[in-house]
Amino acid sequence: MSDECFRLNLGEQTAVDEVVLGFRKNGTFYELLTVSPPIEAELRWPSNDTAQSDE
Repeated sequence: MSDECFRLNLGEQTAVDEVVLGFRKNGTFYELLTVSPPIEAELRWPSNDTAQSDE
């Protein structure tokens, strides 16, 4: 597995109201998840080598 990842750690003492996870397709934004702090999250994705080996 690759070490490529995105980490987010927001405590209660932040000025952020909410965190939204979504994607954009053909100009339209699709919301998948909305959460309010506190939040600790980590997103990982496969490296290009791993993705190509599945073919």
